[in-house]
Amino acid sequence: MAVAIIDALGRVTGWSEGAQQITGYTAGEIVGRPAAGLLAGELSVETADTHNGVFTLRHRDGRLVEIDVTSCPVIGSDGQPTGYVITADRPSAPEPALAELALRQAPMPMTIFDTRQRYLFLSDVVRRGRGAGEEDLVGRFFMDTVEDADHTRDFLRRLRQVVETGRPVRYDDVIGPPPVSGERAWNMEM
Repeated sequence: MAVAIIDALGRVTGWSEGAQQITGYTAGEIVGRPAAGLLAGELSVETADTHNGVFTLRHRDGRLVEIDVTSCPVIGSDGQPTGYVITADRPSAPEPALAELALRQAPMPMTIFDTRQRYLFLSDVVRRGRGAGEEDLVGRFFMDTVEDADHTRDFLRRLRQVVETGRPVRYDDVIGPPPVSGERAWNMEM
């Protein structure tokens, strides 16, 4: 976490080690300078008024760094702000476990493959339908886990098309008949 102290005129008067780690600037390079000089762009009216939100800074090496800022005014004896204590950190990413849980529990079959058509993820519906655990499939090449048939080769060809072109593919197929329930129609988005 970064901490900076800014006076009422907008000059940096304090700079933490965390601020140095996020921005690359030492206290000696920043203290006494206008805080606005760290910003990569202009402040929006909403952000300037609240002093809170996501800001983009320019790191010492030139790259852009987003930080999530919380500002607390330092109130003088006259009741007016004499400056601000700023705490900042990189914006937190969505909890990956929550996203994985949503995908895992999706009511339709969902599979994620890498660019070489190896399994990365299978939803619960897929695992139940395949009768295999995730540990049996993750990392394996698609064709090593299915029968060698026209529809599986066509599926693989479409997966490769997505990788090669970078464009989504809609794929409709009728497969069957499986031993129990007859033909199945599939509509797949890749």
